[in-house]
Amino acid sequence: MKKLFTFITICILTFLASQKIFANTNYVGTAGVAAGSYFTDIQSAVDATLENGLVLVSNGVYDTGGAVMPYGSLELTNRVVILANITIRSISGPQSTIIVGGEGISGGSGTGAVRCVYFDETDAVLSGFTLSNGHTLIHGDDKWDKSGGGVLMGYGSTITNCIITGCGAGESNGVQGYGGGVMIYYDGTVANCVIFNNKATFGGGVYIYSSGNGTIRKSVFFDNLAYISGGAVRMETGLITDSVVTNNSSKFSGGGIDGYDCTVRNCLSAYNSVEMNYGDGGGIHCFMNMNVVNCSIISNSSYSGGGIACYSSAGYKGSTFSNCVIQGNLASYSGGGVDFGSDSELLNCLISDNFSSNYGGGVYFSYGGIIRNCTVVSNSASNGGGVYCDTRGSNLNSIIYFNTANIGTNYLDNGEDIVYEYSCTFPQITNGIGNISADPLFSTNFFLQETSPCINAGTNVYAPMPLDLAGNPRIIGGTVDMGAYELIPEPGKFIYFILFFLFGKNK
Repeated sequence: MKKLFTFITICILTFLASQKIFANTNYVGTAGVAAGSYFTDIQSAVDATLENGLVLVSNGVYDTGGAVMPYGSLELTNRVVILANITIRSISGPQSTIIVGGEGISGGSGTGAVRCVYFDETDAVLSGFTLSNGHTLIHGDDKWDKSGGGVLMGYGSTITNCIITGCGAGESNGVQGYGGGVMIYYDGTVANCVIFNNKATFGGGVYIYSSGNGTIRKSVFFDNLAYISGGAVRMETGLITDSVVTNNSSKFSGGGIDGYDCTVRNCLSAYNSVEMNYGDGGGIHCFMNMNVVNCSIISNSSYSGGGIACYSSAGYKGSTFSNCVIQGNLASYSGGGVDFGSDSELLNCLISDNFSSNYGGGVYFSYGGIIRNCTVVSNSASNGGGVYCDTRGSNLNSIIYFNTANIGTNYLDNGEDIVYEYSCTFPQITNGIGNISADPLFSTNFFLQETSPCINAGTNVYAPMPLDLAGNPRIIGGTVDMGAYELIPEPGKFIYFILFFLFGKNK
């Protein structure tokens, strides 16, 4: 009798497991399944799918169905609301599978608007869709009702392989909205997405809320607009990596990226702009503790800080820009390449071919800005073609040469506590130690020739380790070179590379 009971129990469990597997895959559209075994709208399929299940969606335009989420004013309809750890995946990808939200009764965001997708579960995934024309309310809770016109997400959920376009949050008349395309409010991830032509008050493309650490990776942003800051991305925490941010704009700050307490790594920020006078940071704007690594900031524009603008209030941690190329940016007032201070630093950076109508063609800095092992070359301005220092700044181990200006060809100092040490510029600096004025003898792309006077002419005390801008060991020959690039002598290149990558240090 006991064996029979065990056998029946196993059969029942096996049957229930098989039923769960069957129930855990639901189809939207024909999807190659038998008639009557699929749903015609995505929300109905989502509601019928168990935890850890899968919804497979056929080609089509999905602009019907929807639900309200369990937070906020309960007035905003979402085309899809996901409240379980499930995966929703299109069969043929975003070009063929489109979720369409809706504008409010007066157009844009407002009463009657429909957001495309809301989800916040840890393992929930949305993959392979175009999300278009999603909008939010302009009243109610800032997070739940007025954010994420395309998607509102968090708690570790993921959007991947999606196109997000034509979505909005907030209005241009001062009503705040966050994340026209996407709002990440806690630890969500956006990966391998294209996000374009979205609008919001803050974060035209994506807004990462301060309560968590959202992530953006391997994504492309273009033609997004912020009415205040962060044309493509506004981050209060989090990470953006391996992404392209181009041709975005904001009215006041951060035409491309705006944020603090965050990291930008391996990204291109190009052709972004800040539109208003007194606006800051065409490519990147930061207010404290932003870490920008291995990025290219090219051909952006703003009133100040055409490429980068970065200041923080007293008591807040400054930001760091390391191993970056900052080229071809334009400022109508100050800091064609960079306008920064407040103990922020530029390390191992190439700053070239930038322009400012007034001050600091390459760099304008004050109040504790630090340049270490940078090459500042071929920039132009009316005052201070390479560098304009305005009270308390440091130029260390750097090359500031071949710039042009009406006053102060390579550098112009205006204030007190301005330090030059172990740097190469002309005319000769007389109030610091280790400085030289001889031609740095550049080779191709501002690398140093083997006869350059800048080789082994810096001080290791200021050397930013471990790699230079080209990814080579930062100190070779015992003493750091001036500028962004360390010279590896031709006969020793192979040996240096082998030793460095075997032992992780210079021999």
